[in-house]
Amino acid sequence: MRSSRSGRPARRWASTSFEEPARALTRNAIIIAVGFSPLLFAALIPYVVVGMLLVPMMALSWLATLIVLPGIVHLFDARLPRAPAPSTLP
Repeated sequence: MRSSRSGRPARRWASTSFEEPARALTRNAIIIAVGFSPLLFAALIPYVVVGMLLVPMMALSWLATLIVLPGIVHLFDARLPRAPAPSTLP
């Protein structure tokens, strides 16, 4: 298993860094999808179509954020700029 720049194994690094944000992203995606779902029951067809597009789009964006984005970051980990060293000035 490859390790991240901090020297920790990648799996442990990923689990600790995505634990809390994954919960927040999941809640956000559910709230947005539930918020747009009343459009599915609208009387006007364009509203229904927008609802049919937005609800699955939120699910796909949630999956992409939790699965694809961390994979891309892991692939390009060596090429990403490093954070500057903390200043030692008083």
